[in-house]
Amino acid sequence: MGGVDAMSTLGCIIWVAGTIACAIALYAIQAPLTRSYKPLRRLVVLLIKILLAIACAFLSVALELFIVYRDPYFFGMAYVALTSDIIADILSWPCERMGNAHHKDLKRRVITAVVTVAYLAYGTINMQVVTPHEIAFETDKVTREHTFVFMSDLHVSRSQGWEVTESTVAQIRDLNPEFVVLGGDITDEFTSEAEMRSTYELLSTIACPVYFVYGNHDVQPHGDWTIQEGYGRDELTDAIREGGLIVLEDEWVDVGDNLVILGREDAFDPTRKPTDKLTPRPAGAFVVCVDHTPYETEDIVATEADVQLSGHTHAGQLFPLQWIYNLLGYDAYGSYRHGATQLVVSSGAAGWGFPFRSEEGCHFEVVTVKPAPSEG
Repeated sequence: MGGVDAMSTLGCIIWVAGTIACAIALYAIQAPLTRSYKPLRRLVVLLIKILLAIACAFLSVALELFIVYRDPYFFGMAYVALTSDIIADILSWPCERMGNAHHKDLKRRVITAVVTVAYLAYGTINMQVVTPHEIAFETDKVTREHTFVFMSDLHVSRSQGWEVTESTVAQIRDLNPEFVVLGGDITDEFTSEAEMRSTYELLSTIACPVYFVYGNHDVQPHGDWTIQEGYGRDELTDAIREGGLIVLEDEWVDVGDNLVILGREDAFDPTRKPTDKLTPRPAGAFVVCVDHTPYETEDIVATEADVQLSGHTHAGQLFPLQWIYNLLGYDAYGSYRHGATQLVVSSGAAGWGFPFRSEEGCHFEVVTVKPAPSEG
């Protein structure tokens, strides 16, 4: 499609070559410290690398900093190089107890090279494969079965090739859902206006109602931090509506048979309404709240929705961020209960900044709401 340069061949080459260069540089820097087998020294170096890898992961995908927007690949490359080297360190220690110094060094170089290539290949491929994830709910509030698709965090531009985006939309079309809900961050600060418009032209080919909820990146709040010429909110909204999509901004929509969608404005948007300012909840309806960010626990409880669908976290994207998020009390991926609401956090259909994902794979949700079995 004209104007689309999402995850170009050149970008992929830069990503792979840069990561390998980082791995070589890392090996050269630490070689004088690790050449002689001294367990305490090796342990200290290992712990430092673990801390640096976690810091690079946070800098890459969790923190909004000017330097990350200017060069989103660098910290991702450093993370992959460090993590691969950590794995190689652990695997090579037993091998290095035998043989002379030359053989020990050779073994470690071979193990490091194999692990780096394998980890880089795994994470890069993992970002390019998008699969449906099925979830189902039973309720006595509806009288027939409803099936719809929830997709968030497509992040068109840096993390996936355009052919992957086309394939993802084709998968959704083939499922023939009753409707589709887009949960935000379909585009971001790295998306050009041409890419953005092509994205919504593609999404308009889905032959059912498509509802859209803003995420924290769609309107490019940090667009001036990147070197990409972007677009404004007016251009984005025009492209969405020209494609026939329905924007929900703190609004309810009855999709039929007492099934209601509540589309929330993004939590980072100052115009977001407090829950007590929303129009009253439709009485007796099965309510699916769609909110890009899953962290507003008080709002989740206050809406009293039956289900909330969220994205934003990318399931951590880089190991071990999902584990750290959960440890800190953030709902990172999967199903959680808050009050009367079942919260489902999607891993998202793509990722942020660069084409690598070492946590849960890319998914969109196929949601079924069906009548509960009658008693007796």
